[in-house]
Amino acid sequence: MLKECTILTFNETEKLRNDLDRIIEDLTKVVNDDCDSVSSQTICDYAVNDLRKIRMQFT
Repeated sequence: MLKECTILTFNETEKLRNDLDRIIEDLTKVVNDDCDSVSSQTICDYAVNDLRKIRMQFT
């Protein structure tokens, strides 16, 4: 059950979608062991940081 409802503008929705797409793309690289010269730990750290930023937008 939703306790709160946040309505996003089109631009906010597109930014959120792009941010999530980038995180998914980066984590897919980790899963496929295709990280180029960046360590998988670094990519995961960035992903967690980005997800925390997204989460903070809703508090």
